[in-house]
Amino acid sequence: DGPAPTNVFKEIDANGDKQLTREELSEYLKKQIPEGMKVDDVPDHDKLIEDIFQHEDSDKNGVITHDEFTGPKHDEL
Repeated sequence: DGPAPTNVFKEIDANGDKQLTREELSEYLKKQIPEGMKVDDVPDHDKLIEDIFQHEDSDKNGVITHDEFTGPKHDEL
């Protein structure tokens, strides 16, 4: 069986509105930075966010919906 898959969408969606904003994505990515490093130590932080939105925001409305998100988004059964 093993551990349940992580619902990355839910982890990023801080306000629970089933849409990911650039701010929510930025905050999530900041939490993924190894301890001892700062966001300033990651030179392409803003570019990474834009690249993710280019790929994931298929209707280009400025948010990534649950349906658009291609990463892990499994809910507990």
